[in-house]
Amino acid sequence: MNKGYWLDTATKEIRFGPDRRRVRQELEDHILDRMEAAEARGLSGYEAEKAAVEAMGDPEPVARELGRLHQPWMGYLWRLSQVLLVVLALCIAANWTYFRDLWNNGPDWAPPEPPQDFPYVWQDLSLGETGGYRFTVPLMFWEQWDDGTWAGTVILQGSSWRFWERWDAGSILAARDDRGISYTCRNHSWESTGETPRFYYNAVQFSYTSSTAELRFSGIPDPGEIQWLELTIGDETVTISLEGGGTA
Repeated sequence: MNKGYWLDTATKEIRFGPDRRRVRQELEDHILDRMEAAEARGLSGYEAEKAAVEAMGDPEPVARELGRLHQPWMGYLWRLSQVLLVVLALCIAANWTYFRDLWNNGPDWAPPEPPQDFPYVWQDLSLGETGGYRFTVPLMFWEQWDDGTWAGTVILQGSSWRFWERWDAGSILAARDDRGISYTCRNHSWESTGETPRFYYNAVQFSYTSSTAELRFSGIPDPGEIQWLELTIGDETVTISLEGGGTA
């Protein structure tokens, strides 16, 4: 019986390939060490290999014991853990901005307290689910400025079980109300004048399953006459119902 045949027989019951190759190499190293010792005693290469293989014993019992010790599910579990680590690393790399913002901004932000002296205040509005996200409005209120124009603050939260994705407030493209008035998005360019209906957004908080944006509207007509406000978010729309007015 030569070395190759003995090794193939002894490792045939190991069904997980990487384990089988590793164990085969270890057994081969043992045989080579025995061959080296035999050749040092003056045996020829053929005689040294034969003596080393015979010293290793019958390969069949060895195969059964190795098969019992090296269960394939352990190997597959080990391989799966490697794949999951790679996937996790790729998710972190692809969403590095998200994790950075989560670390820098998440714990520090809290939604504002609802104002008590404004005539139009809404809280805890559920907008349903669209685009894989469930949208809610924890707080929304309109306020009238000294020049008689109205402005609004809307806290909009989108949540999803897909923690590797993050709803981006920048995907809010437009807004309009039930009277057909459209509000143009002007990110981070708040205008104190009310000549043109517009809004800007500011992403203010992130967590593993949700992100929150603060929307500021200007140029609002009398908010008491608005029945709903519709936001275009990517290819989807969400509607904020304002029927019945706010509560003080």
